[in-house]
Amino acid sequence: MKSKKLLACLLAGAMVLSMAACGGEGQESNGTDVQTQQQTETTPATTPEPVVEEVSIDFEDGNMSFVSLYTKAANADASELAVVDYNGGKALQVKNVNGKVPYVAFDIANLLGSNIANVASVEMTIATEYSTGKFSASEGSILSWTGADQKECKDGWSVYLASKNPNKAIAKVGEGENFVADAGNLIMVTMDKDNGVEEGNGNATMYIDNIRFLDASGNVMKADTSVAFVAPEGFEVTGRDLNLCYVENEVALEGFTAKADGWAQGGIDLTDEQRALIKPGTVLTVQYKSDAPVWFVAIGENPLGGWLRAVDQSTFKSHGFVASDNSTVQYTYEQLAQYWGEGFEQYLTTLQCESSAAWEVYSVTVGKKSTYEPMSSNATVLEGFTAKADGWAQGGIDLTDEQRALIKPGCVLEVAYKSDAPVWFVAIGENPLGGWLRAVDQSTFITHGGVNAEDGKVQYTYEQLAQYWGDGFEQYLTTLQCESSAAWEVYSVTVGTTFKPMANTVALEGFTAKADGWAQGGIDLTDEQRALIKPGCVLTVDYKSDAPVWFVAIGENPLGGWLRAVDQSTFITHGAVNSDAGKVQYTYEQLAQYWGEGFEQYLTTLQCESSAAWEVYGVTVGQTAQ
Repeated sequence: MKSKKLLACLLAGAMVLSMAACGGEGQESNGTDVQTQQQTETTPATTPEPVVEEVSIDFEDGNMSFVSLYTKAANADASELAVVDYNGGKALQVKNVNGKVPYVAFDIANLLGSNIANVASVEMTIATEYSTGKFSASEGSILSWTGADQKECKDGWSVYLASKNPNKAIAKVGEGENFVADAGNLIMVTMDKDNGVEEGNGNATMYIDNIRFLDASGNVMKADTSVAFVAPEGFEVTGRDLNLCYVENEVALEGFTAKADGWAQGGIDLTDEQRALIKPGTVLTVQYKSDAPVWFVAIGENPLGGWLRAVDQSTFKSHGFVASDNSTVQYTYEQLAQYWGEGFEQYLTTLQCESSAAWEVYSVTVGKKSTYEPMSSNATVLEGFTAKADGWAQGGIDLTDEQRALIKPGCVLEVAYKSDAPVWFVAIGENPLGGWLRAVDQSTFITHGGVNAEDGKVQYTYEQLAQYWGDGFEQYLTTLQCESSAAWEVYSVTVGTTFKPMANTVALEGFTAKADGWAQGGIDLTDEQRALIKPGCVLTVDYKSDAPVWFVAIGENPLGGWLRAVDQSTFITHGAVNSDAGKVQYTYEQLAQYWGEGFEQYLTTLQCESSAAWEVYGVTVGQTAQ
């Protein structure tokens, strides 16, 4: 118990005794009453001694620099952390934002230093609170990353009664689960189950307090709360947000900062130079803060109207590409043109932002949309493909039959390189179009591939290569080389599929499930959900498993009533996987290879399955970048 809470208890006890003594002196009484009073006064008063527990962290100094959110898990909530007044003192407040699972990490490696090896158990009090003032039960885990290999251990906690709120949570260090110094060990508190949502109380706000690190003898260990959180390897998400497009040559629209209440607008009058940036093939990216994504409003002498929103006004749902942390939204020129008409930029005098909630925009940029997309984690590296040469010189490998078989319609070849100019491919073989063929426009030598200049990568789809080498070129391909107009070095060439950013995403409500390997789980689709699944769509699964999940379709399909969307000879997924983020994607066309064109008309139940134990946190349906 904290010192100020103990002082409050002692003061309350003193006040009770004082009030009893004053009340006795002011009462009329007969002899019996007086005798009783005298007996009371001569009997020593006894009050229970308050239980005082020494703590390692009580947040009374207001410091939380040693705390961080873990957002790498597919079901992680972008919760807000703060030290606030709670329960007679200070506590760490964890406010749920997206209705997902908060992962609150404590850097005990820095809090305890070399003493971390002596930790035998961890205790803390956890409380929950709802805006309705009512109580609902909740439960979660204390996850420990232990040892040199960051082994994850798990202990549970629960707040199951209003009278047990706050409740003490205990995590014990088991055999082989010891913390070690200088290994980035940490603990994370999660809230995995919140009954408040189902009971109409909304999302719980969690409070963490009175943290005690105990050694084997039960002694409380001191913690240095002045330290800053240092993320260990594997803690942070690396790379760009998968929901966003890659953009080249971005230019900021100078002066575009604005804030307003919901349904109010703010922006800038465009200069001629700024207006000229907005053209087919470009993307406008907005950095903002709001509870709902912002959209654009166009003002000008447009034949369609002088004041036009770029949003469906029946739903006011963003059709752009929204970052997973709701901090960024992108709109392509083509998406805006759906609302404002082709050539809208010629009428555009003022560009504003708006949202359904109070909002603030920090910047708006315009750039060329790149066709580059993150490669799937299950892509294959062409072994031996490392080369370097001067400008206009070539280098590469003779392909094996296995490598050649990877190059087929729908695939993407990605080159990791270093050069002042992007590299392109050269094909050598008995191709009817020629035995030595560049995959580049030889009048300009400007690459048509998707460039990620920041990371030094360029991608070419099979279809782009086929424009230069003809359909079916892979059957003639014996040697694959690289070339550039400047001195270059290639570090690797990878073949596979890409993970695509999604717009107009809709979650399949209720699709959460978990099961052992080779077991299935999912939902019966509503008519509205089934209507989302159509040619051109992509289904994205947020999951956790040692192996990617795939879909199982149930319904009266002529090909079968129960159908897996996976090659059952290998059980290797054909979807695009991002193992770091715990996501896998399947296009409608990939699913149709297993279930037939028009499969959605027969689809009554959609399930997931994997070769290993798995858990699915959600499934969304969206559209690729246009």
